[in-house]
Amino acid sequence: MQNTIKAKLSAMMFFQFFIQGSWYVTMGTYLGRTLNFSGVQIGLAYSTAAIAAIISPVIVGMIADRFFSANRVLAFLNVLGAFLLFWLTKVQTFSLFFPILLFYSICFMPTMSLTNSISFANLIDPAKEFSRIRLFGSFGWIGAGLLISALDLEIYSTPFLIGAGVSLLAGLFALILPYRAPVQATQKITIGQMLGFNAFKLIKDRSFLVLLAFFRTDLYSTCFL
Repeated sequence: MQNTIKAKLSAMMFFQFFIQGSWYVTMGTYLGRTLNFSGVQIGLAYSTAAIAAIISPVIVGMIADRFFSANRVLAFLNVLGAFLLFWLTKVQTFSLFFPILLFYSICFMPTMSLTNSISFANLIDPAKEFSRIRLFGSFGWIGAGLLISALDLEIYSTPFLIGAGVSLLAGLFALILPYRAPVQATQKITIGQMLGFNAFKLIKDRSFLVLLAFFRTDLYSTCFL
């Protein structure tokens, strides 16, 4: 039984990282050479991931594991993401491409934490077992890049189409992942808790403060360099 769960979690990780790996690296080539977007526009397109990383946890944190099961939230976000990625293959102008990509990124970024949450909840010893599960995410990212490169698809919108197909598959697959009923809060939840303000208390921990400092440095370089 546990081996079956591990196999499902490994496949979940593979699909989730394959999605972004299929289009993220080669998007700059497609936008520059095919759609003739400027360097600034390409940079702004890539900044959507950083912007979404700030916005989306607040949105998803309000509903995941509180009102809906994590795997069902994952399924919804991936299915919605599949339609958005498909839509991007039809867009030719930056004024429309950017908001769609931003909306997609807001849907996709929470899936990283959701896959981790689902894994931790279903492993007997996450400290020892999670690294093997997460490794399949790296396999998915690398496999997607090798596929796109082998088929020489960098200048086409096809990587977005492949990502859309895998995202739809991942969304459907999430429905067969182990289900955990959402936790019903016994106490009244404040706005501060919903927005995650309580997390700022962790700054008192030196290790967390160092991690936060490096994260902000990486975020700055992603947005402006």
